[in-house]
Amino acid sequence: MLAAMRFEASVFAPLQREDAGRWRVEVTGIGPESARRESEVLIRKYRPRFVVGVGLCGALDSTLTRRTVVIPATLYRGGGDESLATSELPESVVSEIQARVEAQPRLLARSPHSAPINSGGAMVSVETVAASPAEKQALATRYGANSVDQESYAWCEVAQSYGVPAAIVRVVLDEARDLLPQWRNPRGWPQAALLPYRALTARRVLQAIGRGLSCVRW
Repeated sequence: MLAAMRFEASVFAPLQREDAGRWRVEVTGIGPESARRESEVLIRKYRPRFVVGVGLCGALDSTLTRRTVVIPATLYRGGGDESLATSELPESVVSEIQARVEAQPRLLARSPHSAPINSGGAMVSVETVAASPAEKQALATRYGANSVDQESYAWCEVAQSYGVPAAIVRVVLDEARDLLPQWRNPRGWPQAALLPYRALTARRVLQAIGRGLSCVRW
């Protein structure tokens, strides 16, 4: 299991503590370059049977609301035309994740039109954070993606180059309309005040995902 930050990885640590023979939880660092470099080191060292990339992401589509679980089928490399298909998670795994999230109503996305899990869409991995609604709209238009992150494409590209299937499970932190904090821009200050709370609630969804993964053999 790969995550960019310890904030994301730490919620999955119980998986490794309880079943070290099946799970390794590792941090690669933020951004595609670090993700590519560190994931290659880890995959060569541990020779996993399957890689799951986890963490937070941004929404590019207005139908994806905060705390939605995103399991993309296609990944794009931002700035280029390269794409790859992720490996499918077993249906039993997806069902267990959904059950765990739905068991905690406060974790569900707030919109009545938003499902707790969005699977089968496309995610684009970019070099730098897509901070403004305009940047997000440009990515959605170019790639037809509904979500954005920085590391997923690199993780899966490296894993597949070693013949290892790889999937991505992320949780929406910021919506398509959100302006992420930029201290030089006062318009972003209200978002800065809300970000810690939103990150903690998204982290609770990651915890529910971890509990779901711990219950399924695959």
